[in-house]
Amino acid sequence: MNKLVSVIVPVFNREKTIRRCIDSILTQTHGDLELILVDDGSQDGTGLICDHYDRVDSRVRVFHNINHGVSYSRNYGLDHATGEYVIFVDSDDYINTSYIEHLLEKTENGELALVVGSLVVKTEGKEEKYNMNAYCPNGTIYNDYYALQKISGGVWNKLYRRMSIKDNHIRFNEDMSYSEDRVFNIEYYSHLEYYGIASESIYTCDYVPDQDVIHLSFEKTEKAFRSELEKIKKERAFAESKKIQHRDELMSDAISAALGTFCRLKGEGNDYSAFQRRAEEIRNAAGAMKCADTWKRRLVQICYNSGFLYPVYVYYCHKQKQGMC
Repeated sequence: MNKLVSVIVPVFNREKTIRRCIDSILTQTHGDLELILVDDGSQDGTGLICDHYDRVDSRVRVFHNINHGVSYSRNYGLDHATGEYVIFVDSDDYINTSYIEHLLEKTENGELALVVGSLVVKTEGKEEKYNMNAYCPNGTIYNDYYALQKISGGVWNKLYRRMSIKDNHIRFNEDMSYSEDRVFNIEYYSHLEYYGIASESIYTCDYVPDQDVIHLSFEKTEKAFRSELEKIKKERAFAESKKIQHRDELMSDAISAALGTFCRLKGEGNDYSAFQRRAEEIRNAAGAMKCADTWKRRLVQICYNSGFLYPVYVYYCHKQKQGMC
Protein backbone atom coordinates (compact mmCIF):
# COMPACT_ATOMS: atom_id res chain seq x y z
CA MET A 1 0.00 0.00 0.00
CA ASN A 2 1.88 3.03 -1.30
CA LYS A 3 0.45 5.77 0.84
CA LEU A 4 2.73 8.43 2.28
CA VAL A 5 2.44 8.72 6.05
CA SER A 6 3.72 11.78 7.90
CA VAL A 7 5.13 10.97 11.34
CA ILE A 8 5.30 14.05 13.56
CA VAL A 9 7.56 13.97 16.60
CA PRO A 10 7.74 17.01 18.91
CA VAL A 11 11.12 16.98 20.64
CA PHE A 12 12.43 18.69 23.76
CA ASN A 13 15.49 17.63 25.78
CA ARG A 14 15.23 13.89 25.05
CA GLU A 15 18.80 12.95 24.14
CA LYS A 16 18.49 9.71 26.16
CA THR A 17 15.43 8.39 24.30
CA ILE A 18 15.24 10.10 20.91
CA ARG A 19 17.42 7.54 19.08
CA ARG A 20 15.17 4.65 20.13
CA CYS A 21 12.12 6.65 19.02
CA ILE A 22 13.56 7.56 15.60
CA ASP A 23 14.93 4.07 14.91
CA SER A 24 11.52 2.52 15.60
CA ILE A 25 10.03 4.81 12.95
CA LEU A 26 12.69 4.51 10.25
CA THR A 27 12.71 0.68 10.43
CA GLN A 28 8.97 0.34 9.71
CA THR A 29 7.85 -2.36 7.29
CA HIS A 30 5.93 0.44 5.55
CA GLY A 31 8.80 2.58 4.31
CA ASP A 32 6.82 5.24 2.45
CA LEU A 33 6.93 7.84 5.20
CA GLU A 34 8.28 11.24 6.10
CA LEU A 35 9.58 11.84 9.60
CA ILE A 36 9.11 15.41 10.82
CA LEU A 37 11.17 16.20 13.92
CA VAL A 38 10.22 19.51 15.53
CA ASP A 39 12.88 20.51 18.06
CA ASP A 40 11.25 22.82 20.57
CA GLY A 41 14.42 24.61 21.70
CA SER A 42 16.22 21.66 23.27
CA GLN A 43 19.17 22.59 25.48
CA ASP A 44 20.92 19.22 25.53
CA GLY A 45 22.24 17.12 22.63
CA THR A 46 18.82 16.30 21.22
CA GLY A 47 19.05 18.76 18.30
CA LEU A 48 22.41 17.37 17.15
CA ILE A 49 21.06 13.81 17.21
CA CYS A 50 18.09 14.87 15.07
CA ASP A 51 20.40 16.63 12.60
CA HIS A 52 22.43 13.42 12.24
CA TYR A 53 19.35 11.48 11.11
CA ASP A 54 18.47 14.32 8.75
CA ARG A 55 21.86 13.88 7.03
CA VAL A 56 21.74 10.08 6.69
CA ASP A 57 18.08 9.50 5.73
CA SER A 58 16.26 11.55 3.10
CA ARG A 59 12.89 10.81 4.71
CA VAL A 60 13.82 12.88 7.77
CA ARG A 61 13.19 16.62 8.09
CA VAL A 62 14.26 18.59 11.15
CA PHE A 63 12.95 21.97 12.27
CA HIS A 64 14.56 23.91 15.12
CA ASN A 65 12.36 26.43 16.96
CA ILE A 66 12.51 28.39 20.17
CA ASN A 67 10.51 26.85 23.00
CA HIS A 68 6.76 27.19 22.43
CA GLY A 69 5.39 23.93 23.85
CA VAL A 70 4.12 20.63 22.47
CA SER A 71 0.93 22.02 20.90
CA TYR A 72 2.86 24.56 18.83
CA SER A 73 5.30 21.84 17.74
CA ARG A 74 2.53 19.48 16.64
CA ASN A 75 0.78 22.28 14.74
CA TYR A 76 4.10 23.20 13.14
CA GLY A 77 4.55 19.59 12.07
CA LEU A 78 1.04 19.51 10.58
CA ASP A 79 1.80 22.68 8.62
CA HIS A 80 4.80 20.95 7.00
CA ALA A 81 3.28 17.49 6.54
CA THR A 82 2.54 16.23 3.03
CA GLY A 83 1.38 12.66 3.69
CA GLU A 84 -2.09 11.28 3.12
CA TYR A 85 -2.13 10.16 6.73
CA VAL A 86 -0.56 11.48 9.92
CA ILE A 87 0.58 9.83 13.12
CA PHE A 88 2.05 11.45 16.24
CA VAL A 89 4.82 9.90 18.30
CA ASP A 90 6.32 11.40 21.46
CA SER A 91 10.11 11.54 21.62
CA ASP A 92 10.40 9.19 24.61
CA ASP A 93 8.09 6.56 23.11
CA TYR A 94 8.41 3.99 20.30
CA ILE A 95 6.33 1.83 17.95
CA ASN A 96 6.55 -1.79 16.83
CA THR A 97 8.01 -2.55 13.40
CA SER A 98 4.70 -3.19 11.62
CA TYR A 99 2.84 -0.38 13.40
CA ILE A 100 2.13 1.79 10.33
CA GLU A 101 1.53 -1.17 8.01
CA HIS A 102 -1.27 -2.59 10.17
CA LEU A 103 -2.85 0.83 10.73
CA LEU A 104 -3.02 1.42 6.98
CA GLU A 105 -4.48 -2.05 6.36
CA LYS A 106 -7.47 -1.16 8.53
CA THR A 107 -8.34 2.08 6.69
CA GLU A 108 -10.61 0.03 4.39
CA ASN A 109 -8.86 1.37 1.27
CA GLY A 110 -9.01 4.93 2.53
CA GLU A 111 -12.68 4.87 3.58
CA LEU A 112 -11.89 5.39 7.27
CA ALA A 113 -10.35 8.62 8.54
CA LEU A 114 -9.19 7.17 11.88
CA VAL A 115 -7.60 3.88 12.90
CA VAL A 116 -6.73 3.07 16.52
CA GLY A 117 -3.95 0.73 17.59
CA SER A 118 -2.99 -0.82 20.92
CA LEU A 119 -1.22 1.06 23.69
CA VAL A 120 1.40 -0.25 26.11
CA VAL A 121 2.20 1.95 29.10
CA LYS A 122 5.45 1.34 30.99
CA THR A 123 5.76 3.05 34.36
CA GLU A 124 8.69 2.45 36.69
CA GLY A 125 9.13 -1.20 35.72
CA LYS A 126 5.42 -2.00 35.39
CA GLU A 127 3.75 -2.63 32.05
CA GLU A 128 0.07 -2.48 31.13
CA LYS A 129 -1.51 -3.03 27.72
CA TYR A 130 -4.69 -1.40 26.47
CA ASN A 131 -6.55 -2.30 23.29
CA MET A 132 -10.04 -2.15 21.83
CA ASN A 133 -10.76 -5.91 21.96
CA ALA A 134 -12.87 -5.58 25.10
CA TYR A 135 -15.12 -3.07 23.33
CA CYS A 136 -15.38 -4.53 19.83
CA PRO A 137 -14.42 -8.24 19.90
CA ASN A 138 -16.33 -9.09 16.74
CA GLY A 139 -15.07 -6.55 14.26
CA THR A 140 -12.52 -4.01 13.14
CA ILE A 141 -14.88 -1.06 12.61
CA TYR A 142 -16.54 0.70 15.50
CA ASN A 143 -18.29 3.94 16.44
CA ASP A 144 -18.10 4.12 20.26
CA TYR A 145 -16.52 7.37 21.42
CA TYR A 146 -16.57 6.24 25.05
CA ALA A 147 -14.37 3.26 24.19
CA LEU A 148 -11.93 5.55 22.39
CA GLN A 149 -11.52 7.83 25.40
CA LYS A 150 -11.20 4.92 27.84
CA ILE A 151 -8.40 3.31 25.85
CA SER A 152 -6.48 6.50 25.17
CA GLY A 153 -7.68 10.06 24.91
CA GLY A 154 -4.28 11.13 23.60
CA VAL A 155 -3.07 11.33 20.02
CA TRP A 156 -0.84 8.29 20.56
CA ASN A 157 -1.72 4.97 18.88
CA LYS A 158 -3.84 6.62 16.16
CA LEU A 159 -3.69 7.18 12.41
CA TYR A 160 -5.42 10.34 11.14
CA ARG A 161 -6.32 11.42 7.61
CA ARG A 162 -4.40 14.65 7.08
CA MET A 163 -6.98 16.35 4.87
CA SER A 164 -9.69 15.69 7.47
CA ILE A 165 -7.60 17.71 9.90
CA LYS A 166 -6.86 20.45 7.37
CA ASP A 167 -10.33 20.78 5.82
CA ASN A 168 -12.00 21.03 9.23
CA HIS A 169 -9.40 23.50 10.57
CA ILE A 170 -8.54 21.32 13.55
CA ARG A 171 -5.57 22.53 15.59
CA PHE A 172 -3.94 21.85 18.93
CA ASN A 173 -4.89 24.59 21.36
CA GLU A 174 -1.60 26.34 22.13
CA ASP A 175 -3.06 28.06 25.19
CA MET A 176 -3.67 24.74 26.93
CA SER A 177 -0.90 23.14 28.98
CA TYR A 178 -2.70 19.82 29.58
CA SER A 179 -5.37 17.73 27.80
CA GLU A 180 -4.74 19.59 24.55
CA ASP A 181 -4.56 16.26 22.70
CA ARG A 182 -7.93 15.13 24.13
CA VAL A 183 -9.54 18.37 22.96
CA PHE A 184 -7.92 17.90 19.52
CA ASN A 185 -9.42 14.41 19.37
CA ILE A 186 -12.88 15.59 20.42
CA GLU A 187 -12.90 18.05 17.54
CA TYR A 188 -11.65 15.38 15.14
CA TYR A 189 -14.17 12.79 16.36
CA SER A 190 -17.02 15.22 15.75
CA HIS A 191 -16.51 14.68 12.01
CA LEU A 192 -16.40 10.86 12.23
CA GLU A 193 -19.02 8.17 11.99
CA TYR A 194 -16.76 5.13 12.32
CA TYR A 195 -13.14 4.24 12.99
CA GLY A 196 -10.95 1.19 12.42
CA ILE A 197 -9.22 -1.07 14.93
CA ALA A 198 -5.66 -2.37 14.45
CA SER A 199 -4.74 -4.29 17.60
CA GLU A 200 -1.51 -5.53 15.98
CA SER A 201 -0.19 -1.95 15.91
CA ILE A 202 1.49 -1.36 19.26
CA TYR A 203 2.50 2.05 20.56
CA THR A 204 4.69 1.93 23.67
CA CYS A 205 4.54 4.87 26.06
CA ASP A 206 7.62 4.65 28.26
CA TYR A 207 6.46 7.01 30.98
CA VAL A 208 9.07 8.57 33.25
CA PRO A 209 7.64 10.97 35.87
CA ASP A 210 8.73 14.50 34.99
CA GLN A 211 10.02 16.44 37.96
CA ASP A 212 8.67 19.61 36.38
CA VAL A 213 5.21 18.10 36.54
CA ILE A 214 5.53 16.67 40.04
CA HIS A 215 6.69 20.00 41.46
CA LEU A 216 4.42 22.35 39.56
CA SER A 217 4.32 26.00 40.46
CA PHE A 218 1.03 27.62 41.39
CA GLU A 219 0.91 29.43 38.03
CA LYS A 220 1.50 26.27 35.98
CA THR A 221 -1.04 24.26 37.94
CA GLU A 222 -3.62 27.01 37.68
CA LYS A 223 -3.13 26.90 33.91
CA ALA A 224 -3.49 23.12 34.01
CA PHE A 225 -6.76 23.49 35.92
CA ARG A 226 -8.04 25.91 33.25
CA SER A 227 -7.08 23.36 30.61
CA GLU A 228 -9.10 20.70 32.41
CA LEU A 229 -12.12 23.03 32.48
CA GLU A 230 -11.79 23.58 28.74
CA LYS A 231 -11.67 19.82 28.23
CA ILE A 232 -14.83 19.36 30.34
CA LYS A 233 -16.69 21.91 28.22
CA LYS A 234 -15.60 20.20 24.99
CA GLU A 235 -16.47 16.73 26.33
CA ARG A 236 -19.90 17.92 27.40
CA ALA A 237 -20.72 19.65 24.11
CA PHE A 238 -19.57 16.67 22.05
CA ALA A 239 -21.34 14.08 24.22
CA GLU A 240 -24.60 16.01 23.98
CA SER A 241 -24.36 16.62 20.23
CA LYS A 242 -23.56 12.98 19.46
CA LYS A 243 -25.85 11.53 22.15
CA ILE A 244 -22.89 9.54 23.47
CA GLN A 245 -23.52 6.44 25.55
CA HIS A 246 -21.94 6.51 29.02
CA ARG A 247 -21.97 10.30 28.93
CA ASP A 248 -22.06 10.53 32.74
CA GLU A 249 -19.09 8.19 33.12
CA LEU A 250 -17.09 10.37 30.73
CA MET A 251 -18.01 13.52 32.61
CA SER A 252 -17.21 11.89 35.95
CA ASP A 253 -13.72 11.02 34.72
CA ALA A 254 -13.23 14.57 33.44
CA ILE A 255 -14.39 16.04 36.75
CA SER A 256 -12.05 13.72 38.66
CA ALA A 257 -9.14 14.89 36.50
CA ALA A 258 -9.97 18.53 37.22
CA LEU A 259 -10.13 17.85 40.95
CA GLY A 260 -6.86 15.94 40.84
CA THR A 261 -5.21 18.91 39.13
CA PHE A 262 -6.62 21.29 41.72
CA CYS A 263 -5.09 19.15 44.49
CA ARG A 264 -1.65 19.94 43.07
CA LEU A 265 -2.09 23.69 43.45
CA LYS A 266 0.59 25.24 45.59
CA GLY A 267 0.62 28.50 47.46
CA GLU A 268 -2.04 31.17 47.66
CA GLY A 269 -5.65 30.11 47.19
CA ASN A 270 -5.26 26.43 48.12
CA ASP A 271 -7.91 26.50 50.87
CA TYR A 272 -11.56 25.58 51.35
CA SER A 273 -13.01 28.82 50.01
CA ALA A 274 -10.81 28.61 46.92
CA PHE A 275 -11.88 25.01 46.45
CA GLN A 276 -15.55 25.96 46.59
CA ARG A 277 -15.03 28.57 43.89
CA ARG A 278 -13.27 26.07 41.64
CA ALA A 279 -15.88 23.40 42.36
CA GLU A 280 -18.53 25.81 41.15
CA GLU A 281 -16.53 26.39 37.97
CA ILE A 282 -16.42 22.64 37.40
CA ARG A 283 -20.18 22.36 37.95
CA ASN A 284 -20.85 25.17 35.49
CA ALA A 285 -18.65 23.49 32.89
CA ALA A 286 -19.95 19.94 33.28
CA GLY A 287 -23.68 20.31 33.86
CA ALA A 288 -25.79 17.64 35.58
CA MET A 289 -24.99 13.93 35.88
CA LYS A 290 -27.23 10.96 36.53
CA CYS A 291 -25.60 7.58 37.04
CA ALA A 292 -22.30 5.87 37.84
CA ASP A 293 -20.81 2.38 37.48
CA THR A 294 -18.06 2.35 40.14
CA TRP A 295 -17.82 3.47 43.75
CA LYS A 296 -15.31 6.15 42.77
CA ARG A 297 -17.66 7.65 40.19
CA ARG A 298 -20.59 7.34 42.59
CA LEU A 299 -18.62 9.28 45.19
CA VAL A 300 -17.83 11.98 42.67
CA GLN A 301 -21.39 12.18 41.38
CA ILE A 302 -23.20 12.12 44.73
CA CYS A 303 -21.01 14.91 46.05
CA TYR A 304 -21.13 16.72 42.73
CA ASN A 305 -24.90 16.65 42.38
CA SER A 306 -25.36 17.73 45.99
CA GLY A 307 -23.10 20.72 45.43
CA PHE A 308 -20.58 19.48 48.00
CA LEU A 309 -17.41 18.26 46.29
CA TYR A 310 -15.06 18.81 49.22
CA PRO A 311 -15.01 15.10 50.30
CA VAL A 312 -13.73 14.22 46.84
CA TYR A 313 -11.05 16.86 47.21
CA VAL A 314 -9.97 15.36 50.55
CA TYR A 315 -9.89 11.92 48.93
CA TYR A 316 -7.56 13.12 46.18
CA CYS A 317 -5.30 14.92 48.66
CA HIS A 318 -5.01 11.66 50.62
CA LYS A 319 -4.18 9.69 47.47
CA GLN A 320 -1.59 12.27 46.52
CA LYS A 321 0.17 11.98 49.88
CA GLN A 322 0.34 8.23 49.31
CA GLY A 323 1.88 8.81 45.89
CA MET A 324 -1.13 7.28 44.13
CA CYS A 325 -2.41 10.35 42.33
